Amino acid sequence: MPKVVFVMDSKGVVELMQSAEMQAIVTSAANSVVAQAENISGGLEFEAKTGISGDRAAATVRTASPHAYYSTMKHNTLEKALRGTKV
Repeated sequence: MPKVVFVMDSKGVVELMQSAEMQAIVTSAANSVVAQAENISGGLEFEAKTGISGDRAAATVRTASPHAYYSTMKHNTLEKALRGTKV
């Protein structure tokens, strides 16, 4: 059986992880979490922000109003939204 050698191109992987396509995938997942959180909380405001963090695309979801913040602190809304989201 021939021996297969796999050499990963690190620069290519970084380019892939920072690409617009990967940012679109991450944005889609974050928007799904936002929708789930708004559904759980009864319409409180949440927002998603996508960007490059280190070598890869990343997204954050956070509350967009003080009422949503305190409700999330009390009821763990974002935690529940993450568990209930299929990506």
